[in-house]
Amino acid sequence: QTLTKRLRTMFRLKSVPNTFLVTGHTHTANIPNHGSPEAYKANGHIAIDCGCASGGRLCAYCFETDREFYVDKM
Repeated sequence: QTLTKRLRTMFRLKSVPNTFLVTGHTHTANIPNHGSPEAYKANGHIAIDCGCASGGRLCAYCFETDREFYVDKM
């Protein structure tokens, strides 16, 4: 299975109600049908790797407010 197919499957999976899966390591710009260097939130999945290690931004997510916060340069 190619990486693209695995990513499509991983980010389409539905989670258990009232449960969130928070991930990093997969740059959000590479998520199929998202393609943005912003946090990805869908199907109970929150991906926060916005490419900080490769020139993008650092992202943090707050569950209490459902907001993400970004730092442009470190």
